[in-house]
Amino acid sequence: RTSIRFSQEGGKPVAVGGPLDPGRYRVHAVTPDGVALEKDFWVVDPSTAATVKIEGSEFSVGQAIPIAWRNAPGNRNDYVAAFRTDDDVTYTSVLAWTYINAMPDGKVVLDQSTAEWGWPLAPGHYIIRLMKDDGYDSLAESDEFDVR
Repeated sequence: RTSIRFSQEGGKPVAVGGPLDPGRYRVHAVTPDGVALEKDFWVVDPSTAATVKIEGSEFSVGQAIPIAWRNAPGNRNDYVAAFRTDDDVTYTSVLAWTYINAMPDGKVVLDQSTAEWGWPLAPGHYIIRLMKDDGYDSLAESDEFDVR
């Protein structure tokens, strides 16, 4: 018989029998032959809007841009991307971007090592958008920032 238990982030045990509160969880299973398995999963409140924020408002060309997001849908190919503030969301308006690895909440630094293309950003006015699943649906926008 396989045994299964659940815990919240930080290892706090969770009794399963009803709805789970939004947050990060881990399922722990031990198979009959003693193999231990663990997998993280998230519960996201669909009524809570996604957000994306940057740490800072002015960056030098090539300087890393710290980005944090919350309540993303957790799709495999969700990503954060830089756009000029006046640009609509189109294939050609996406500048530097990086995948967020299906993480509903998290942080990443957009820089030379993480940007899929478009790095460094040229001097100008920008925003970061949280984008849905390799597409062009914008889920959230950061405050504006400058690259000088």
